[in-house]
Amino acid sequence: MEPNFCVACHQDLTVKNDPIDVPHVTLIAGERWGTCLGCHDFHGNHTAEPQVTLAAAYDEAEILDYLAEGASPYGSDKIYEAKIE
Repeated sequence: MEPNFCVACHQDLTVKNDPIDVPHVTLIAGERWGTCLGCHDFHGNHTAEPQVTLAAAYDEAEILDYLAEGASPYGSDKIYEAKIE
């Protein structure tokens, strides 16, 4: 799985008071969708705070490993646990 699926829902994203050193609008205009998960947990289930510089983002190799059932770069503390019914 490629870490570019964020484009499906967030291609028109605008951020007020953008906190990152490379503005989100620049990353979106450059179609740099692979950078999203370097700072953001997929839909924010983990308690880790997003990075505020692109240089501090998780490496894409870490993200690819995570998406392939590997260890989470975001830590193990979660806001909520998924329920299987």
